Amino acid sequence: MINELCVIRSLVSREGDHHRGVYLAKTGYRPDQTLTHPSLGAILAKERWNAGIAIPQHVSRGSDQRPARGGFLGAQYDAYKIYNPGGRLRNIASRADKTRQQRRLAGLNVVSRTFRRGRTVAARATQHRLMVDRALAMMNADQLKAFQLDLDDESRSTVKLYGDSRFGRGCLVARRLVQAGVRAIEVTLPGWDTHANNFEGHREQAGILDPALFALITDLKQHDLLDSTIVLVLGEFGRTPTSIHSTDETTGLMDTVALSEEEAWQLAVCWEPPIPPAQTQTDTSS
Repeated sequence: MINELCVIRSLVSREGDHHRGVYLAKTGYRPDQTLTHPSLGAILAKERWNAGIAIPQHVSRGSDQRPARGGFLGAQYDAYKIYNPGGRLRNIASRADKTRQQRRLAGLNVVSRTFRRGRTVAARATQHRLMVDRALAMMNADQLKAFQLDLDDESRSTVKLYGDSRFGRGCLVARRLVQAGVRAIEVTLPGWDTHANNFEGHREQAGILDPALFALITDLKQHDLLDSTIVLVLGEFGRTPTSIHSTDETTGLMDTVALSEEEAWQLAVCWEPPIPPAQTQTDTSS
């Protein structure tokens, strides 16, 4: 599989704080109190918006409190967080029956019309109503099945190949989301910040990362998706083998793909459909 990878060791960071390092890794900017920068996934979701799907274009399977954000692009580009990859999504099924839900929506229509009445700027709908409509569309979207790991869709051998871990299941869900048309997915694997027992800790982490990464790339290739997908693996900074019981000996490097000495690995899958071949024009000048 190494022939599919490119190892980049030239990314430099002076950040030694996890929060600041993650922010820099996800946005390309250092934290600024005056604004929040959009993450790479948010930019891809905006610039390569897929109008053919009703589920979020930017998805994160993360366990930390530093999700990928839309920043100044708007909250609609924040990553949709999934906590149990392959399991049921939170707050998707309506708690009200169909009749009661229709009454609620009718009441919302009254409020929305009243709010727009008398506005100096014409607006088809408020931003709040647009978000409500998008949520309703998602609740009834066929693409929701991409979040679920159903053995009717995936063989047991495929599920086993990714590994029995949240990270492994997250990578399998990422492949399914790529198939559904989602533009950017991130899957995080925390636990690399080994202040002690570095080699043992990293060996355990690599045992989770390696099979999942191998399975993801192999699976994408088998589904003819690898040529139109970028798989990026990175961390916010590294730690040297001598930094036992220390908090101040970071390498200041962010290495991508195939390296296993990062503080917190983040796997991002960015997808775009293949560009169709250009049409050959017939030369009629002669």
